[in-house]
Amino acid sequence: MSEKQFQGIGISGGVAIGPAFILDSADPVVWMHRVPEEMIEDELQRFRTAKDATRNGLLSLKEEIGKKMGTEHAYIFDAHLLMLDDPILVEGVEKKVREDRVNVEFALQQIISELSRTFRSFEDIYMRERGVDVLDVSNRIQRNLCRPTGRTEEQPEEPGILVAHEVVPSKFASIDSKLLLGMAMDVGGQTTHTGLLARSLNLPAVVGLRDLSVQVKKGETIIVDGSEGLVIVDPKPETLQRYRNIKQLFEQQEAELLAIRDLSASTTDGIDIALTANIEMPEELHSAIQHGAMGIGLYRSEFVFLSNPKLLPTEDDHESTYRTIAEAAGKLFVNIRTLDLGGEKGLESLGMVEEPNPALGLRAVRYSLREPSLFKTQVRGILRASTAGKLRILIPMLTGLPELRRVKEIVEKCKRELREDAIPFDENIKLGAMIEVPSAALIADLLAAESDFVSVGTNDLIQYILAIDRSNASVAYLYDPFHPAVLRVLAEIPDKVHSQGKQVSMCGEMAADPFVTPLLVGFGYDELSMNAVSIPTVKKVIRSVDVAHCREIAAKTLNLSSAEEVRIFLAESIEKHYPSLFKCALPEGG
Repeated sequence: MSEKQFQGIGISGGVAIGPAFILDSADPVVWMHRVPEEMIEDELQRFRTAKDATRNGLLSLKEEIGKKMGTEHAYIFDAHLLMLDDPILVEGVEKKVREDRVNVEFALQQIISELSRTFRSFEDIYMRERGVDVLDVSNRIQRNLCRPTGRTEEQPEEPGILVAHEVVPSKFASIDSKLLLGMAMDVGGQTTHTGLLARSLNLPAVVGLRDLSVQVKKGETIIVDGSEGLVIVDPKPETLQRYRNIKQLFEQQEAELLAIRDLSASTTDGIDIALTANIEMPEELHSAIQHGAMGIGLYRSEFVFLSNPKLLPTEDDHESTYRTIAEAAGKLFVNIRTLDLGGEKGLESLGMVEEPNPALGLRAVRYSLREPSLFKTQVRGILRASTAGKLRILIPMLTGLPELRRVKEIVEKCKRELREDAIPFDENIKLGAMIEVPSAALIADLLAAESDFVSVGTNDLIQYILAIDRSNASVAYLYDPFHPAVLRVLAEIPDKVHSQGKQVSMCGEMAADPFVTPLLVGFGYDELSMNAVSIPTVKKVIRSVDVAHCREIAAKTLNLSSAEEVRIFLAESIEKHYPSLFKCALPEGG
């Protein structure tokens, strides 16, 4: 035996054990050749024909996914279909063929390379990963430009673990899901569309494994631990047995968590905590509802702007996107966070320039207020869509009252204009303030007094409190939510917000960590917003604790002098009062 372990990023929890199915995910090979002038129109017709074939293929795939996984997951391919008619793609390819007199395959490859570079330049991880979708569409067109080979898509010979360098959504969707036990990819992150599909099928999945696909042989036994982000190749007998036991335990726990899906997140002494979901796309709403979300605490609207880096979205574009979300959410409320970008490369439509420190520069509400016409377009789109459901507006990165008041003036102006034009909207739509910087945390009571609700974005707030660029590998290790300074700031916010009779939520990675849940309950947060799959686990914790004890734990942590002391104290307190609650959830060193 030569057991090997590979550490990656877990994107879908659980344990899978089985033989490896190696998927060849190499891009089509493209060569450049000159096209005679008299053949240019024929060459462009080849492109249009290949696009039509790609469209038909995507429509068939969308229908197939709708039947296999549910219509809510078929929305993924709507974005692919839109890309086929994107002017940047279509006009770019046609222009290159006409002016450079090159074959359409080469022209398409050049345009897609430019688009991919744009997506890779984005600071936001989610937006970087949308470049995979661009490549997916491109490769499908390229394959349709080639002569048909009659070759069918690869399928596993038996149920097994899908192993590949990268799997685009259409390729993943074409594989018989009954033959998939789990998935492991060399590249990718938490927000890949393929990962979303894996979660919808409850397939354990790990990405970011670097060179796993070249170190595994077809049929070789591998273990995928999607909860820990670990893949084990050719496991020893004792390792294999241990993971079989873990797999059985995990499945039992999953059954228990699903059993409480429809129950309230109430502490043992009757205090309700609202659990909501963070989403990127309408198709994630199904997962949110499945996991018991009471609403959408955060919908990131950036993709509306970034779907075409060279053209600004129109009011109709905004309205259409948000209306789709509102209709899919039904009775659930949805917090639409307004544009939160700044300093990224390639945003030609927004006129942004690359900044040496974008985290401290022109971004989020600062940019929206500098470009009021752009902001009004988005606000009007939200207002128009608000007739379809319970939409709310959430303003990111506020630093003080002047910004909030200016935002409210613009919102009121948009409302007046819509009334004058007899365009309906929700007259009582709520406006929320995000607390993501220390200055906002210190005046949380003032912001709460002039907004309808408050949401704490811990990912940025921790970064700013500790003066750490969390994307900088050299200092990322200093990013610690258990730092005493962080806990003291987070502990003060609920009291300040409650003093104004408003509710406070938390969205960010901390909200999804069940080990932190007793602290957040003790601090007094009314709502926790997280990735949908974390909701049942956090709910289980809430239903097992009482507020009085959580307050006692929280108060004691505020007197500790280091993050390590906090972790040790939390672990000891949980072990003493709730000995069986975190047997599989304690963090490393906890």
